[in-house]
Amino acid sequence: MAISYLNGQVASASGQGPSSKKRSELKEAIKDFLAEAASTPLHGEVCPRCGRKPECIETIFWLYDDEDAFGIRLPVCSCAAKTSEG
Repeated sequence: MAISYLNGQVASASGQGPSSKKRSELKEAIKDFLAEAASTPLHGEVCPRCGRKPECIETIFWLYDDEDAFGIRLPVCSCAAKTSEG
């Protein structure tokens, strides 16, 4: 059995030390953000560069070692591809 030392403190063998708690809080904050983004519908958005309505790409986000997946539609405008080509 290994014992980890975090910031001068001995973490318990169960992994519930100070860093583990911070990681858990961060993971929950990221999941909340992804859930909000997945539930927010895109409506009336226009490209700030050209003023046209962008196409939406269906994406899936998930966190390593977690069963939850979040389907998020990302707006992408064709003018972005034109400017990156030169």
